[in-house]
Amino acid sequence: MIYDLTYISALLTNFEEKFLGTVRFGNNDFAMIAGYGDVVIGSMTIKKVYYVEGLGHNLFSVGQFCDKGLEVAFQKSTCFVRNEDGVDFVTGDRSSNLYTIALNERVRTDNGSEFKNKTIAKLFDEVGITQQFSVARTPQQNGVVERRNRTLVEAARTMLTFANLPSFLWAEAIATACFTQNRLIIHKHFDKTPYELMNKRKPNIKFFRVFECRCYFLNDYEDVGKLKAKWDIRVFVGYSI
Repeated sequence: MIYDLTYISALLTNFEEKFLGTVRFGNNDFAMIAGYGDVVIGSMTIKKVYYVEGLGHNLFSVGQFCDKGLEVAFQKSTCFVRNEDGVDFVTGDRSSNLYTIALNERVRTDNGSEFKNKTIAKLFDEVGITQQFSVARTPQQNGVVERRNRTLVEAARTMLTFANLPSFLWAEAIATACFTQNRLIIHKHFDKTPYELMNKRKPNIKFFRVFECRCYFLNDYEDVGKLKAKWDIRVFVGYSI
């Protein structure tokens, strides 16, 4: 059986990280199937889409669409995925000999007020982006984001515990964890850090310091006398962003 495949884990909801075997590419290279999840396209949900790092493209099986009771129609320059009533769920364009479907014109978030408001809705409407909201109290629908958030929270907790600093510095700890991880963690598919992918250059990490290390602040007050300290001792709790 041919399954739907994706290389972008952020497209998947209800993601389950699990080794499911390997796939072989046309050049005889192999890649691991690292899990599966669901892809939501409008009002349609494609179940059990495999996540394959290094795939390079998202592949959807026509047979899988048909098995779900949908119709796939191809014309000279476009293609359609329709339900039994003839309603188009998805349309695609033909490029050379390939038909492609755009999946990136939608954003899925939780129901927080920072996402669910008139300003954001107007912006998305102007640029043609569909906004989707996860069901309340079901964080598994935002699986990838929740895992990334958990990684930052666990890093911040470890930093505060090791440094024996008060918990009210949690925001500084999370910001520092995010700042460093964006410059240190290598994306397996691209073999680059998030910073390098965004800025097209390698990050400078020479200025990195240990969280909670001792630092010195220059006193430049006008009333600093000859015998007063020229430096104040401080504790490092993050970078200027």
